[in-house]
Amino acid sequence: GGSISVESEYGKGSEFTITLPQKVVSEKPIGDFKTKLLETAKERKKYKEKLKAPDAQILVVDDTPMNHVVIRELLKNVESRIESARSGEECLKKQHAKKYDIIFLDYRMPGMDGITTLAEMKKDTNSPNKDTPVIVRIS
Repeated sequence: GGSISVESEYGKGSEFTITLPQKVVSEKPIGDFKTKLLETAKERKKYKEKLKAPDAQILVVDDTPMNHVVIRELLKNVESRIESARSGEECLKKQHAKKYDIIFLDYRMPGMDGITTLAEMKKDTNSPNKDTPVIVRIS
């Protein structure tokens, strides 16, 4: 009895709407969610990173400087060695010259985009990164 709809605009994103009919069985409250949420938050242990990888080599490829700052902050407690490339061309040079444990690659970049960069990386059979996982960020 419900419905699902989507509105999408290429390059901007999509909005999904889900409607589920629900009838009111009783006006009586079924619980104090706010108090329960606060109690649960107090009991929750503080998050602590369990992964430390001080020898890991990471290459971040993105034309937006702020994205490099964000990923460095997200991974600072992992203690990995993070290098940056600001373009597909720079990525190709770096990945051919040095082995990385993982490569984070932006999808949308001026000049050589992430899809073209990844295709060129796969063609480079002499690269020390021919088997390195590449995570492509689409946004």
